[in-house]
Parts: sequence; structure tokens; C-alpha cells
Amino acid sequence: MSNGLGEFFGMGGYGAFVWPAYALVAALLVWLLIHRIGRLKRRESELARLEQERQAARGTAISPAPSSPVPASPAPASPAKERA
Repeated sequence: MSNGLGEFFGMGGYGAFVWPAYALVAALLVWLLIHRIGRLKRRESELARLEQERQAARGTAISPAPSSPVPASPAPASPAKERA
């Protein structure tokens, strides 16, 4: 059985190249996962801070006077319709 495992890990003489490549990719994936989780937590805390600032600004700001609704302007005609 050890011969079978030795052959498996040796991979016909290419194991010295394959296993370090696997280890490098695994380490890179772990680093990316840790990096992204850290970035996510920083952005969540920044979002919470900004939301708190927004709520504080709304509480202290004077409410604006209501304005009259502005009618929407018609969309310009497309050049394709004008040529036809």
C-alpha cells in the first residue's frame, strides 16, 4: 500500500513540480479569502459609520420647504425615427 501512495505522491516523477504548485494555489486562495473577509468587514463598518452620520445630519438639519413638482420633458426623438 505504501508503494501505491508513494507512486501517487511521486506522480511519475512530476510530484516535485505538482505538489508545490497545489500548495501555492491553496495558499493564494486562503490569502484571498482572508483579504476579502477583512475588506468586507472594513466596508461594513464604514457603511455603518456613514449611515450614522446620515441619520445625525437628518436629525439636525432643517427640513426643506416643499417644492412644486417639475413636469418631465418629453424624450428626444431618435435619429432612426427621423430618417424613416
